[in-house]
Amino acid sequence: MLRVLGALVCVLVALGCADESQSQDEPLEDPNCHYDCGGVATCEGGLINLPRAAPIACEAWTGSCGSGQFDCESGCRADGVRESFAQTMDVAIADLCEEHRPKQVDDLCATEADCQPQVAVRNDDGTVSNTYLECDATLGRCVARAPTVIKDFFATCDLHPIRKPRHSVLETSLCSGGVCAYSANDTDACIHQACTARCDSDGDCPQGTICLGDATVFRGLCMPYLGSPDRIDLSEWTCLP
Repeated sequence: MLRVLGALVCVLVALGCADESQSQDEPLEDPNCHYDCGGVATCEGGLINLPRAAPIACEAWTGSCGSGQFDCESGCRADGVRESFAQTMDVAIADLCEEHRPKQVDDLCATEADCQPQVAVRNDDGTVSNTYLECDATLGRCVARAPTVIKDFFATCDLHPIRKPRHSVLETSLCSGGVCAYSANDTDACIHQACTARCDSDGDCPQGTICLGDATVFRGLCMPYLGSPDRIDLSEWTCLP
């Protein structure tokens, strides 16, 4: 019996020594091991490359950071801009594709779409100056046009809904632009509302106003410029009970 126990102890010791030896030979995995990826988005030959902007764990590393790609409809920007610090593909497309480059007077055009987008210029005093263009088919170039006018812009819609909306956009003939934006919360004693219009770019809006960006529920509507393409101030809206 003692002989058997002794043999068993020897086997266990041997196995322990083997495991200890193996752990000394193999390097310990670093849980923080990763490759830092990122860089500028570029456009070449009409193709946008956006490097993956995120750390990749060593165990998932394949030898490169990888990138997203997108074909611009009208190629890279005609003004030579080829790089952007965009972190998302949507921003890279807006920065680098010709179809999203802010158009100017004398740009070549065949259709009205070639003179879009018309982006307002941000001034140092916190205001904006809108650009208004149309395509002159005879000249084949974008030329200046009269500013967009919404005669009842930001006037009351004269809406009195039974239930208070959180945020709403209503198509209505009560506004000359065809749209009423209105909003309220539980503490409001009235409903903020304003006549406006839908837009694709700032050129669709009256002078000094902009087409709101995607970071608001009122995206794609003309609104006063308040220092940001996504900022609104309900205190400036008419408030009806």
